[in-house]
Order: sequence, then C-alpha cells, then structure tokens
Amino acid sequence: MSVSKHWQLTSFRSQQYERDGKWVYEQHPFWCTGYTFWELHSEAPDLFLHLSRSDLVFFKGDLNHRKLTYDCAAPASTPFDIAIGPMASAAGAPKVCSLRTIKSDVVVGLESDEMAEKLDKEEPGWKISGKYVSLFVLIVCPVVFIRTSKAVVLLSEGRPGEKVRFA
Repeated sequence: MSVSKHWQLTSFRSQQYERDGKWVYEQHPFWCTGYTFWELHSEAPDLFLHLSRSDLVFFKGDLNHRKLTYDCAAPASTPFDIAIGPMASAAGAPKVCSLRTIKSDVVVGLESDEMAEKLDKEEPGWKISGKYVSLFVLIVCPVVFIRTSKAVVLLSEGRPGEKVRFA
C-alpha cells in the first residue's frame, strides 16, 4: 500500500471513529490552567477519573508534552513513565499516548543521553528546530506494568523520495 493510500485510510478511519463516538475530544477548564498534568489528579479529580476510564488518552503537541513531563530539564534518557510522574504512577492513571514535534528543550525517553549529546554537537538547536518528533505510548495494566514507551526521533527532513530513518 502506498504511503498516500495509507494516510487516506487513516484519515477515513479517524473520521469514522469520531462519528461513532470512539474518539472523543474533551473540554474542561483544567486544560487552560497553568497546572502541569502532574497536578491533574488533585486539581481536576473529575477529569482524571473520566480520562482513567478511557482506552487511551492522546496528548498532542509540544506544550502538552511539556505539561506531561512537568516541563523539567530531566536527562534525555529519563524513561517516559518516570518523566510523567503521577500520570503514570497514580492509582487509576489513564493509558497515555504523547505525540509531538520537538520544539523545546524538554526531551525524555531516549535510549541514552549520548544520543542527545551527539545531536547537540552535530546539530545545535535540534531540540527547537521542529525537525524532530517523538511518540510515546504508555500502558499500565492492573497486574503487570508494560513499558512500551519509546522515543521515536525522525532523522530525516522528510524530503520527497528520501527514506525516513528513525533513531
């Protein structure tokens, strides 16, 4: 299947999921506060409970990712589940997916700090260039903790015909 067909199918499915109520966009006053998502369970317990009943909660964008990770300067190798604190560890924490284009210094979940250091040396400003993306999925099961959080860092500029490489 061509990439174009794949994205058309993905678009069609997402629109169908919206119509079927499988994907829901939530409004809540908490989203517009200055609190990080570390405070969600204490500042908006109703929203935290509502999200915890979801199959998966998507947080999209650099600002939401920074709010998930407490906008802190943790080492790049800090595991995502540690970086998001209570959103991973609090009782009833929702399953989380974070998608972002990296546009700030907050980078976690890399396999090693050396990877970030190499990029810092070879491409100063890579964290704010908007050229790189990260994707994390964290699923906590009642009996077993499954860490599926991995950073996916796009290493190409996405030029037509250029193979996309992932770190």
